Amino acid sequence: MISTEQQNETYTSAYNPEINVVLTRGDPCTYVNFTSGYPQGCDMEPCPGKFVVIFGAFVNGTDPQTENLYLNTVDCLLTYGSLNITQDGTKAPVIVSGSYQQNTSSRQPSPIVPIRRIYRENADKSPYYFNAKSIAGDTSDTLYNSALGTLLLKPKAASSADQVAQRMQNIFNTATLVAFVRSPGAADVTITTTTTDPVYVFHPLVLLILLVPALALVLGTYMRWRVESNAICPEYDPVEIARRGPVLGMGPWDGNQVANSDDGVDKKRVTLNRVEEDGEHDGDKTKYQLEVF
Repeated sequence: MISTEQQNETYTSAYNPEINVVLTRGDPCTYVNFTSGYPQGCDMEPCPGKFVVIFGAFVNGTDPQTENLYLNTVDCLLTYGSLNITQDGTKAPVIVSGSYQQNTSSRQPSPIVPIRRIYRENADKSPYYFNAKSIAGDTSDTLYNSALGTLLLKPKAASSADQVAQRMQNIFNTATLVAFVRSPGAADVTITTTTTDPVYVFHPLVLLILLVPALALVLGTYMRWRVESNAICPEYDPVEIARRGPVLGMGPWDGNQVANSDDGVDKKRVTLNRVEEDGEHDGDKTKYQLEVF
């Protein structure tokens, strides 16, 4: 700090001693002052990778009788280079943290030369050229005359130097992303296509719902099935019944005779009885007889 007058205090940038701002005491007081300029030795010939310097000083609070006053300085060197930007589908592009590499070439890219002049030859047109004065009362605060100043410092400069520097970085990051969105073909673009297969994961309770009916089926049938005998039951099959034995109440017949006869099996009530014989019987030799009424 260089004291020029009792009521004035001058603050100088470490990146360029020729860049300085003045804060004043009194009523009104100048409690915010920001400006911009070239890095040291880069005014006549652009320096590799260096763009401009943004420097400012501000005091938190403007009423010494009711508030503690804290001096803050922001000394920002803007450099240019390359970085990586990723965009997933239709989502917003994102800067890859830590991918920035400063340009080390001896010449500055021609598209940014006119933009560079805004910060020095026409410093009064720079968005970072603003100050704020105030007397007792918020209605006299001129910080609100600068939209960018209010955005960076918040009303009454209620921010720290680190917070202001981070907001400045976010502004330039956003400008970089907007430039990429407007002209993605100007960058080296690599497109990676990925495919994903759906993975179906079932909740354990869902599997329990499926297992309960299966368990009930097993428990409901266990030890309830048994084989009564090895006998073959022909069910109600007239041909098989006729093959196994005579039909009581009917004379000798063949298939045609049964089909054309009034005494056919279909017109009579037939019962099937199993013939009980002594001894064990093979299922294929079990005898049945029919009684026709």
